[in-house]
Amino acid sequence: MAPLRRRRVQLVSLTRVLLSDDFGVRWSLPPGALCPAVPNRVRCLCVVRRLLRPVPGPVCGLDIGTGASCIYPLLGRAMFGWRFVAADADPSAVDAALRNVRLNSGFEAAIRVVRVSGDTALTDALRAAHETEPAVHFCICNPPFFDRSERPDDTFGDAPAADDAGAAAEPDRKRPRAIANSSRPAPKSRLSNT
Repeated sequence: MAPLRRRRVQLVSLTRVLLSDDFGVRWSLPPGALCPAVPNRVRCLCVVRRLLRPVPGPVCGLDIGTGASCIYPLLGRAMFGWRFVAADADPSAVDAALRNVRLNSGFEAAIRVVRVSGDTALTDALRAAHETEPAVHFCICNPPFFDRSERPDDTFGDAPAADDAGAAAEPDRKRPRAIANSSRPAPKSRLSNT
């Protein structure tokens, strides 16, 4: 097995175990889809939760570009009991996201996966959310991914190109290249996992 393929298989397996053991989430990922970094997603949702603490009643999030993994809605439901509308323009990502939601008992009633147009993704997703939810409390999305020829700079170091994104794990986008490649320890994060 080629090193990149072996690394991808290991990362997908690790992600599956983390989701299952730590959050009780069943999950699969089709070949070629980006493998999400679970700790980064957990931290992001914890920040959103802290910002939403004064919100009474049930919370609903809107995930634009949910991807095949549907990671934010799955974690948000498992960790905090939130409802989600998960939107994507790619039909194969929508199918895979739906499979991931259906793998988890009780999640189908709380996570709605919708296909949107790439040109009108935000308005389509908001329209879909307001069909079933009384309010949308936050919107979340992944950072954009660029082909190597389209990237304006190399701020994030070794981000995968579009042609090899399926073979690699999602890059750690917390630290700029200058820090990521240095021998100095990374600065301590102010975020906690609570």
